[in-house]
Amino acid sequence: MLVKKGDWLRALVGKLFNILFISLSLS
Repeated sequence: MLVKKGDWLRALVGKLFNILFISLSLS
């Protein structure tokens, strides 16, 4: 993978927050 650690971490955190936000919206 030619992705910087910072970008990978930011993408992962963004994905987690996205899932969390959707879960809160649906509940």
